Amino acid sequence: MHAFIGGDEVEVSGGEWKRAYDDFFKGRIGERYLTPIRLLQNERGRGEGFSIVSIQCALIEFLAANERGFRYEHGKPDDYANFRYSGSGKLFRESIVGVPPFSGLFNEGLAVEFYTHVRCSLLHEAGTTGGWKIRTRQHQTIDMATRTLCRDGLQMVIDTYCQEYAARLQKDAGLQQAFIRKFQWMADDAT
Repeated sequence: MHAFIGGDEVEVSGGEWKRAYDDFFKGRIGERYLTPIRLLQNERGRGEGFSIVSIQCALIEFLAANERGFRYEHGKPDDYANFRYSGSGKLFRESIVGVPPFSGLFNEGLAVEFYTHVRCSLLHEAGTTGGWKIRTRQHQTIDMATRTLCRDGLQMVIDTYCQEYAARLQKDAGLQQAFIRKFQWMADDAT
């Protein structure tokens, strides 16, 4: 399969999907999300957990849009048939409920709680609401009884997703088309 990304023709078949993953996907999220998260994880002060989880939530939304090959368009109605969305809540919740390994943590009720009281509250209020807390380490990634999120546990889930995505990308033609669509839009926006 040939794809044009950023004006460059890229042959993406067989083992070349690993290269496409490494060069485009891993390179982009590493530089913009994973490296900053790792730097913050090494800081043991007060409040870095809020920054880490804010970045993780932005990354989860990017992963959800990338999984489907969706483009975000502010102020326009969702148009899933044409791979466009503007309401992040639905896409975010559907993805953490429906895509492994996130789906192993979240059911619909917990997805609504997390989106509302963690993701939205961090991004809009600079803190969690609804009694939610963020901790560095605990036995569970999410403890609903205490409404506690383990930021490092969530990072392990994100890392697992990325590894599984790389493997699926090698074989899944629909995922490959979504990848090309998403990265072509990003390249077009960069010019």
